[in-house]
Amino acid sequence: MDTTPEYIKQCERAEGIQNDWILHKGDYYYHKLNNKISFVSGWFEARTAENAVLMTHYHGRLIWLPRQDQLQEMLHCSIGEGMNRLWAYFHEWFCKIGAVEYSKSSWEQLWLAFVMKEKYGKVWNGDDWA
Repeated sequence: MDTTPEYIKQCERAEGIQNDWILHKGDYYYHKLNNKISFVSGWFEARTAENAVLMTHYHGRLIWLPRQDQLQEMLHCSIGEGMNRLWAYFHEWFCKIGAVEYSKSSWEQLWLAFVMKEKYGKVWNGDDWA
């Protein structure tokens, strides 16, 4: 799981992804006030009311750090034929652009860049998604 400052910054700037976040067990997040990375336990996820309160109270202070599997799910592909197509698209993108621009990136950074390109038409310029 990527918890580097670069990935945190990329996730923070991915507004569409952050706005769609609903807490789930196992989610990783960065808390901006205490500079700590934490994850959602099963105890908290089971309490829907507390979940809504936390998201409202901490809006803008928690940055979701999606795992690779969560990023892949954002492209709405299921296991089987859909997953094969997803890998083919990812491979094509990586060979054309990703291998050069993201050569020192983690798998999470690669998949975040791919999701941002596919869903939002944005690319990382080193500071923001444009």
